[in-house]
Amino acid sequence: MNMKRIVQSLLVLLALCITTPAFADPPAQSGPRVFRYDFNTAFVFSDPDSGLQVTFGLNMLEFCNGIINFEEFTFMDVLVDEDSDRILGPGYGEVYTTVWGFTEFDCARFTTELPLAEGMITLRLNDNDVLAWQPNERSNKNSFNFKANGPMWSPTDESMRLHFVSHTVWGGFNNPSFQEKGFTSISLR
Repeated sequence: MNMKRIVQSLLVLLALCITTPAFADPPAQSGPRVFRYDFNTAFVFSDPDSGLQVTFGLNMLEFCNGIINFEEFTFMDVLVDEDSDRILGPGYGEVYTTVWGFTEFDCARFTTELPLAEGMITLRLNDNDVLAWQPNERSNKNSFNFKANGPMWSPTDESMRLHFVSHTVWGGFNNPSFQEKGFTSISLR
């Protein structure tokens, strides 16, 4: 009889141990807060070395004719409790992408020439300090990068492949002696 009560007591205790955390509030300072959201935007990059320009999330013919229709990207802001002014910001979007054979932002060319290639490409981005452009007391370096790879097609339906990367490190407003470093590489094969 005592053995049966001990087993029943242990089962009740085990059930309480399993269910209690499910109903408890998280502990104070339980880690970063994460906010996910969608936002319509576009990105344009030029690579003087290759003579190419790439646009993500933007139809340049429409844009140059006054139709502003940015595409949707998904972002995640991570707020770290140890530094409430610092937001880590990864994001991505599978968006309409075009590659152009010139580096200047020239609506006369966007509306009269065809892109070298176009297609739906996933652009991934990451920023280690989203608010670094605001005056602040932090002395960290702001690092942000963009990457995209994938199939595209020429105006004659020839299959091509985009390889794109852009990486920049900026010292922020508190590091005037730090020289911004960065590169952009666009390759279309």
